[in-house]
Amino acid sequence: MGRLKKVGQIVRKIIFVFFVFCSVGITYTLAKAVGENHATDQMIATFIARAETLPEEITTNYGYTWNYFPIERIYDYEISDDRDIFYDDAKRELGQFGDILLTRQSAFKDIPLIHEFISYYFGGHTAFRDKGAGLYETTGLNIDFKTLTETISSPGYDSEVEGASVQHINSNYWFDPSASTQYAPFYRTEMMSVRVKGVTEIQLEAAKEYLDYQILHKSLYNFLFWLDMDEKHYCTDLVSRAYQNAFYPLEEQKNYSRSLNDDGFITSVNDILLSRQTYLTSFTQVDIENECFNIYYLKDVA
Repeated sequence: MGRLKKVGQIVRKIIFVFFVFCSVGITYTLAKAVGENHATDQMIATFIARAETLPEEITTNYGYTWNYFPIERIYDYEISDDRDIFYDDAKRELGQFGDILLTRQSAFKDIPLIHEFISYYFGGHTAFRDKGAGLYETTGLNIDFKTLTETISSPGYDSEVEGASVQHINSNYWFDPSASTQYAPFYRTEMMSVRVKGVTEIQLEAAKEYLDYQILHKSLYNFLFWLDMDEKHYCTDLVSRAYQNAFYPLEEQKNYSRSLNDDGFITSVNDILLSRQTYLTSFTQVDIENECFNIYYLKDVA
């Protein structure tokens, strides 16, 4: 009886310690998420406050009024990069080569709690703008349970799993109507873009090389996020590790990216937005009820 009692005491202590560690971890991550979301909200509010009260340009697309609010470039890193924020003169193609498109809104708008949790802790999606009108990205959406289990159990590179790998698409859907999204008629109602400070053409090519390598070897989506990272990526991880390839030699690179990720752990949308290496170049808010786009963006240099 004495031995059983002692074993019971040890088990209870182990459970207690485990509970304490879990509680501390949950409290820390919640506090971190609250802080990051507050900082991001403040950054967006400050960015919008730099714009004029009335739009400089108004157009109509897809039955929506598009209000453009250019923002004067005032910081050295904004002024020194003379590239426009839009790829086209009509200002419908957001981003230049190497720009990062982001949204904090998850793809699961119609699933209560899950939507709020993902949006608040991790964010919705991130993509890397290529040289033309396309994007590099990876998503774990629109797959069945069989593909999900195969993706998790398979090695990340050169597997036969289809539908959950890094992609290069030839169009930029972020500002176009999309029937496939829960936020229809558009991709999201809150969209942003950021640019890496002082990035060179050589560094952009190095980031692109990383992305092309992942496509060549069919790198799978990482549904385990902070595990199984050697050959798999989730969306923000893909972009941050592409830039890590631009800034660090191979032997100094890590699975938890050293770039665009100041806390050195899982790369979230807020991490990229708040990174000391990036700066906000545009913020778009879609008002579905009033059928209008409000687009705040750094003013063209010329």
